[in-house]
Amino acid sequence: MKRSDLIWNKVIIEEREDIPEDIKDYITELHKIIRRVDDLAIELIESGLSEGFTGAEIEQAVIDALYECFDRGEDLGMKDLSGAVESTVPLSVTMSEKIKALREWSRNRARPASSGGEKSNKQNSGRRKIAA
Repeated sequence: MKRSDLIWNKVIIEEREDIPEDIKDYITELHKIIRRVDDLAIELIESGLSEGFTGAEIEQAVIDALYECFDRGEDLGMKDLSGAVESTVPLSVTMSEKIKALREWSRNRARPASSGGEKSNKQNSGRRKIAA
């Protein structure tokens, strides 16, 4: 999967004549690193190792793994990411009782932020629709 913003930035950088070639090469290398980290993060999510983690917790695990790799002078790998995830306890675990209580409390006291599928469609079927 390629990020279009990275491709676009690379095209713009290559066309600029006021940027020295060594700086262009450095920027290109940074883009490769970012793309590698993105690919590994996606692989981490798809592997299921980050089940129950929020996006912010996954991001922090990636940052933790990057610091560890930098300290060792190595490139980031899936082993590093999985190690960072395994050493982290997500809020969905540490705060599970409070999350469950909040969901129970909000069930009949708050309006859902998302559609939630068929159930909400049945609830909203009798409501007036506003045409824009």
